[in-house]
Amino acid sequence: MILDTRQLAVVESQTGAKPLPADDPAHEHLTTAFGVHSFFLDPNGLYVFEGVELPDADPGASPAVLIQIAEWTDETKSSIAPVEPKPADLIIDLAMETPAPE
Repeated sequence: MILDTRQLAVVESQTGAKPLPADDPAHEHLTTAFGVHSFFLDPNGLYVFEGVELPDADPGASPAVLIQIAEWTDETKSSIAPVEPKPADLIIDLAMETPAPE
């Protein structure tokens, strides 16, 4: 799932996570390995968002779950290896409005 600029801002405002920039040299390799996504890195590994259907979601909502797809293979965090996709306990409504800057 590729997130647009507004959705990226929603994720950042809700989680503090920053996406891997599309012009990062690793992005092409990650796309080849994992498909077309907006990628997020953290101290545990590599994540993407996938849309989910929630029966109690508001009309117009766009819920997405954070999924870990790779983890670091060394202490220097210079290499990752695929893992069985693991959904995190985080669902964000990508349709929500981003907060106004303070």
